[in-house]
Amino acid sequence: MLFSSILSPIFAGLITIFGVDTSFVRLILCSGAFGFRTGIGFNAPIRAVQTALATDDVSLGISIMLFAQHLGPSISIAIVQVIFTNQLSSNLAQIVPGLDPATIESQGLSDVVGQVSSAQHLTALEGAGKSFSETSYLAVGLTCATLIGSLLIEWRSVKQKGS
Repeated sequence: MLFSSILSPIFAGLITIFGVDTSFVRLILCSGAFGFRTGIGFNAPIRAVQTALATDDVSLGISIMLFAQHLGPSISIAIVQVIFTNQLSSNLAQIVPGLDPATIESQGLSDVVGQVSSAQHLTALEGAGKSFSETSYLAVGLTCATLIGSLLIEWRSVKQKGS
């Protein structure tokens, strides 16, 4: 868990540097590394709950932990959508006149970028990329917060006692 919590902000930080000119290989490697980190750390809390709690409380502890693992991303998606939409509308306000967050949500990003002239197309794409990077800062902050839980968890051996 600790190893995963240390790698999380690093890989989330690498995602913030994505831009319009980022190579496909870099996109795959950074996203894959972030996914690898998630795979390493996803089951560690289950082992911690099984080790730290009494046998009668393990099922309740695991259900609470799995609920939290699924509730957190569900709430984060809504927050990320609001942040991205607001950042995108502010970054594209000078390029696309009269753009508001409701227009982005109803039309979609590709339609909004398609409204600009061909001379401003690259500028609009850079604004969208900047909005994506600014939104990724939330992931950096949340992954930094996982370090607190990893440091505060009780350290116990998962080996069974010999009989």
